[in-house]
Amino acid sequence: MNNRPRTIGESQFLGKLPDWRILKVEAFRMGLDCNHVFQKLTEAEIEKEFNYIGPDRLPETIRLMLSYMHTAVLAAVLIHDLDYAIGGSKNEFYEANKRLKKNMKLCLKNHRKDFTFIGYWIERFHVWVAYKLCNKYGYTGWNAH
Repeated sequence: MNNRPRTIGESQFLGKLPDWRILKVEAFRMGLDCNHVFQKLTEAEIEKEFNYIGPDRLPETIRLMLSYMHTAVLAAVLIHDLDYAIGGSKNEFYEANKRLKKNMKLCLKNHRKDFTFIGYWIERFHVWVAYKLCNKYGYTGWNAH
């Protein structure tokens, strides 16, 4: 997140979203595939890279709104942001996106009690959409080397 003053809308959303440290604990509690990212990055790098749901080019208010709407999967989003920061080959890019999908499904299973039957399947659809969008448009944000 940048250091510019927050708009009223951003402040409303940001106050309700969990910090990355809480999401890290949640990721380990839920058994998400995440050891690799937390071993490679420092706390300062994690703080810099995590921007909630959406690419950097998406306005911050929209990213925060999407994150507020999909808080159940934010631990998976944290891992995915850090995967993108670490980067790698094109094959590793696709692996990171598969890991996002797998981790998001695990998050939803862990939060199943928070959803109605139809709400759960709507969120599962959002997982599929996120996976497809990352595969199609995400490579521009990937730290390729």
